[in-house]
Amino acid sequence: MRFDIAPDRAVTSVRPITVGAVGIIVASLIWTAPLFAQGPEVLDRVLAAINHQHVITSSDVRRERSVMAALGEGQKDDPAILDDLIGWRLLEDQMAQFPGLTVTDEEVATALERVAGPLAAAIPDIRAAVRDRIRRAKYIDRRFGQFIRVTDEEKKQYYRDVFVPEAKKKGLDPVPGLDEPGISEAIESNVFQERLHNEVIGALDALRQMSDVEIFP
Repeated sequence: MRFDIAPDRAVTSVRPITVGAVGIIVASLIWTAPLFAQGPEVLDRVLAAINHQHVITSSDVRRERSVMAALGEGQKDDPAILDDLIGWRLLEDQMAQFPGLTVTDEEVATALERVAGPLAAAIPDIRAAVRDRIRRAKYIDRRFGQFIRVTDEEKKQYYRDVFVPEAKKKGLDPVPGLDEPGISEAIESNVFQERLHNEVIGALDALRQMSDVEIFP
């Protein structure tokens, strides 16, 4: 399962868990209202069924693609978007067991202003998508992030194996040292995000193995 929340390999700045980082990843849940006014009506069809309770349709995939474009999250093909939607649907029951995942209007407004600007804030489905992404980020932080501790050895290994080669590719001379201001903190953030990514991938894989997921051609 593809779940794109991995950090950039080149270290540039400290990156806490945000809508983009996890949004990265992320993927949208099922909505019923249309995202934007469209032209000729496109017939909907079921693409996946989950535990005989939930379905994901072609309109859900189209909607998520539009949301990603509006939020500047890049592009994915339809199978990858469907895979993300399945993963988040599987996690919904897990998220229900964690209180305190509510998202305030202020949090949504702040995130929208940062990633999409004031125009997007007027579109209800965009606001709903951002609210979902923030809620998922809170869940991931509480379920996985709070237990991750980056060791000095991990930072040294990342500096040696990732940071230095990338810095040399970019022509940095001399290469900044691990003890220079901001470098250690940025590396720690990237190692944290990488480990977080692996934890989420493992949880999703385990849930999928225990679930009945049927994908229709």
